[in-house]
Amino acid sequence: MSAGIGGLFAIIGNVINNLINKKAESNKQIKDVILKTAMDNWKENMEITKINGGIITPLESYIVHMSILSDILLEPKEITEKALIERLKKSQKIVDAYIKFDKESKAERRKNT
Repeated sequence: MSAGIGGLFAIIGNVINNLINKKAESNKQIKDVILKTAMDNWKENMEITKINGGIITPLESYIVHMSILSDILLEPKEITEKALIERLKKSQKIVDAYIKFDKESKAERRKNT
């Protein structure tokens, strides 16, 4: 009897472990797609900026934006147009804040050298 209970606990443990591993693998795949997409968008915008001129924003701002956008797209519940617009505005504010921080940091480093 105790062997059966022990076996049951082992099976339950294995099932839980498999679920955790599947979730971790899924999260890793999502992060990989986010990074690749952000890098591809950044490279494309770099080429466009080289041709047309303009400001090249840091890669990190693309990664932040894609992370927020992926959260919106992967949300299990259906999102309304109003909620989508609000979250995109929030995303843009975060990206703008990062770009401002990046510019200020670079200016500070130049000043100190």
